[in-house]
Amino acid sequence: MESEKDTNKMSCATFATQSSDDASLEARVEATREETSKPPRRNVFSMLFASSQAPQQPKQQEPPSLPPIETRLGHCETDEQHRAYISQFLDRAKDLQGEGLRKVGFEFKKVYCLKHKPQDHHDAGTQEEKKCDFDFEQSTLPVQLKQNFYSQVETNDTVSCSPCKHCATRLHHIDTNTCITDENRKLFIADGEMYEQVTRLAQECAQEAMRRAGNLEWITVCDDPAHEQPVRALVHEDHHLVTKGKEDTADDHPTLLIATGKGKVRAGIFSRQHLLTSGMEASTALPMVVEATRRQMSVVIFDPNARGDRHGMTTFEKSFQVVLGHLDHTTAQDYAPSKRALYIVAHSASGSQLVRFLLDKTHGYVPYLRAIAFTDSTHNIQWTRKNAALQSLLISKRCVYFRSASKDHDELWHTRKVGDAVETDDFWKHRFGGIKTVWAGTEEHSLMNWFAHGHIWDHFDHHLHKDEHGDSTLQESTEIAS
Repeated sequence: MESEKDTNKMSCATFATQSSDDASLEARVEATREETSKPPRRNVFSMLFASSQAPQQPKQQEPPSLPPIETRLGHCETDEQHRAYISQFLDRAKDLQGEGLRKVGFEFKKVYCLKHKPQDHHDAGTQEEKKCDFDFEQSTLPVQLKQNFYSQVETNDTVSCSPCKHCATRLHHIDTNTCITDENRKLFIADGEMYEQVTRLAQECAQEAMRRAGNLEWITVCDDPAHEQPVRALVHEDHHLVTKGKEDTADDHPTLLIATGKGKVRAGIFSRQHLLTSGMEASTALPMVVEATRRQMSVVIFDPNARGDRHGMTTFEKSFQVVLGHLDHTTAQDYAPSKRALYIVAHSASGSQLVRFLLDKTHGYVPYLRAIAFTDSTHNIQWTRKNAALQSLLISKRCVYFRSASKDHDELWHTRKVGDAVETDDFWKHRFGGIKTVWAGTEEHSLMNWFAHGHIWDHFDHHLHKDEHGDSTLQESTEIAS
């Protein structure tokens, strides 16, 4: 009986266990069903990996939106027309030289004041000049531009200085016969590549005018294949590098060296902007070339920016050595400083380049230096602390410094008249020494050579007169050099 009871107990226990197992199995099965019915869960990293591996459907690229044109060219009604015209303009201009300015729709024409305005085309010389209706008196050019003047010069078949202070050679748009001004410039010449091409052609046109006015020729100073651009200079047609061994008469006359500042301006150009909007006379060395020719001086014009600002000093030094190296009496066989008088206009950075060059060449070139006009030069007299001869030159009467006024640092800038003496302070004296310093009569750095034109030539004429009469200039030069 007891064994039968035990057997029944075991059977009940086994049944209970089996029932429990069956219930848990059913629960697991049901859970599995629920799990499989849900969407599969994906690991974040697997999702990232899968997305990186999955082929991407190509999306249609939308064209980038171009910024709106602030000032369209005057004849363009839409931005698309503006851009299309500039593209066509650049295609036409890229291979043109200075004479191609007309081919892109611009030209330089003489603008006469009311007093000198021709009455008919016979007086004007050409009918095109007669048509120009730009009113200089009513223009918005700086007041100083209307007050400057230089003497009348008659030349044969050359572009000459204006006969009076109110006449100028101005850039015009041919189709509309419109004189380009600061106010309308963007309606005819857009900023950017179009501006660069027009200023390039305009500079080359002005250089051609200077070449004809001074009987000059281009020579190659350096044509290093490692550089894209060769270095050139304008020299008198009788220069020995032009005559190639024939009779050289350029040294029989005084020489005027003109060196412009840094930037994108090229040989003989002081301002690209003002070449377009103020006139050829105001923005270039043309008036200086004409005045030098009147005085039977040979002219040399360097191009220190031929290879950019970074190579400005190297270019200046190379140009001086090649073009004027025969003046160096330490190597020259026929030392005759009386025949090789050198006058220099050193503008802005060229003043610094000139002084640095002379630091090591003082004894070779100082005997020829008759007069220097520094115009807003950036040199420093402290560079010459170990060169007493050069320091004496820079503070002597043979040098004069023309200074432009500053609206930011000079509250009386508008009262500064050209030629007035500048009251220099200790900082100025430390920087430039005791050099004679006068106002240029303008706050426009790039136009100061035109404003001070008459006073620069007063300075040069004084020393030219001393040379002609055998005064002390030559003796002073030799003493300083020694």
